[in-house]
Amino acid sequence: MIKEDYGLPRLLLRNIARESGLSLGALYHYFSTQYDLIDFFMRLVKERVTSRINELISIDMPLFQKVLKILL
Repeated sequence: MIKEDYGLPRLLLRNIARESGLSLGALYHYFSTQYDLIDFFMRLVKERVTSRINELISIDMPLFQKVLKILL
């Protein structure tokens, strides 16, 4: 497991490859830099959060409960 004290500056492709069980070459095939990897993850998080919020917005419930569910 990646140590918590690594932080974002220590987010190295070699560490991610090791922890995920992938070869460094396989990881470089998809992400040539750590910034490409971070960009991918951030876009993925944004898409998933947006999808969850849109699902909650469409549910018929009082506004306060919707807001509370979104924030939680």
